[in-house]
Amino acid sequence: MAFTIDNYIEKAKGIDFSKLAHGDFFNRKHPEVIKIIENIHEETNPDNLATIHRILDKYFENLGKDIKANPEALKSTKDKTGNKETSKQKNSKTKKQENKETQKQKKPRQTRKKLKKHKYKAGQFLYAYVNGYVEKSEIESLSHTESGEPTYVYRTDKGTKKEVSETILKGLIKQKLARIDKPLPEHTEKVDAEVSFLRRFVAMNGKTKTHEELLTMLKSLQTAIIERRVRKASRYSDQIEYMQDKLIAMVNDGGSITVNFSEDKLTELKSITTGLATMPAVLVIKRFLRIQGKTGVKEEAKKILEKIEAGKAGVNASKPLSTKLQIIRKALERYIAGSSTIPTISQSELNGLEGLAGIDGLEKQNRKITVKSGKAIPSTDFEKKAFYPMGLSGKWHKLLGEMSEPFRLMIYGKGGSGKSTLAIDLAKYLADQMGKTVLFVANEEGFGATLQKKIKMLKAVHPDFFLVDKIPADLSKYDVVFLDSADSLRLSPDGATKLTLKYPNMNLVTIHKVTKTGNFRGSAEWEHDCDTSVVVTGGVARAEKNRFGGSGEIGVF
Repeated sequence: MAFTIDNYIEKAKGIDFSKLAHGDFFNRKHPEVIKIIENIHEETNPDNLATIHRILDKYFENLGKDIKANPEALKSTKDKTGNKETSKQKNSKTKKQENKETQKQKKPRQTRKKLKKHKYKAGQFLYAYVNGYVEKSEIESLSHTESGEPTYVYRTDKGTKKEVSETILKGLIKQKLARIDKPLPEHTEKVDAEVSFLRRFVAMNGKTKTHEELLTMLKSLQTAIIERRVRKASRYSDQIEYMQDKLIAMVNDGGSITVNFSEDKLTELKSITTGLATMPAVLVIKRFLRIQGKTGVKEEAKKILEKIEAGKAGVNASKPLSTKLQIIRKALERYIAGSSTIPTISQSELNGLEGLAGIDGLEKQNRKITVKSGKAIPSTDFEKKAFYPMGLSGKWHKLLGEMSEPFRLMIYGKGGSGKSTLAIDLAKYLADQMGKTVLFVANEEGFGATLQKKIKMLKAVHPDFFLVDKIPADLSKYDVVFLDSADSLRLSPDGATKLTLKYPNMNLVTIHKVTKTGNFRGSAEWEHDCDTSVVVTGGVARAEKNRFGGSGEIGVF
């Protein structure tokens, strides 16, 4: 008897577990298995689903073996009185009928399994959220479970093979945790203000907007430009200028207007607005901060709590974000139960939320407490000092982990391996996504065509990303300084340490060449003094030493 997730509950009704050799075990586990099967569609993590399937398959296999060894455990479903024949009925049969029955007994009827047709094909790509980044996999082959349900064997971008049933895959797609042949947006804790405005602008297409709605949008955009949250000098300057001009024209027309873009313009704007998505956890935390400390907000508190309990808020969230969600969950539960009059969390927990990228509205009073090397600080002040990770996302979180400031990073590799390309790409990310003022000292390449080619290839153009060919006298206005390379600049580990002591809030990234043996040039103190060391080999970057937990590999080119 073959058991599957689809048929177990029904088939188990015909089993007398007490007659099995391991009946006590199966009788004890039976309710747990039913509960797992009934709730399996709520599981969203592909790795957890694979583990559940593996455990259930082993349970089904052992149960089948036990039943085969003890067939009397199967409850009889035959009607004994209905199967008995009277001697008169038996004698009335002709020899021809008896011969036919004998032939049927010799050749039992074979039942064919009805195999369901696969919805997806081999060669298609599967995109899924896994541990903070979008995993791209290719479906390699199609198969079926014993019950005939379609399954898919796919290879992940890490080279690992996995198998998933069509039921589970459809569930992940329905919950927007996976897609077929269509990339998922990278989750980030902060989406640029320019992208946010363009996203709102694109959403207007085909809709009728009132004069007041258009005027409100235009005023918000112009305020953001004045406050430099939206910059006309950004890489989206052409699209921002188009958005502002079109809004002005529509406002000047007066009255309600149906907004329409040309097909080419709509495609252009969508290519910008669909690449990134704010993490669900950040959106939920923002909603909580709006009701923090207020009265009469129970309905909104219940809605936020429902999102957290349903698991949707924690999709692809980093560990710090998951921790914050649990803090907020407890605060909401206390408030809804009547244990507190307002939804609130402690000051220290509030300070932790302040550090999450993209979350505004919190006073940064505790960040003013400074810690200096060699200077004693009261433990009462140190307890209030805010320390928090930068909130790296995507591939940078995978490589560098929960990096916090100030950090010291070293990147090394052979010539042409991609170490400078990786460094420029990281510099662009820190300026563009993390709001840092970045200086890249391109001493090895200088202001030449090679450097310009890399800048164009990586689209590393941002008003807060600066280039220079040698170390300037004053580095105080930069948040992050890249030195490419420490070898061409003739910089020693002691010299780098002096720079960090002179500018205690500055983050330092040094790039190094390697020797014929593959080790970076110079003293081992370089690696000892840094927080993280990254080696680049053949276009692949890998963290070797990391105090912040990153240990993955990422492609450079």
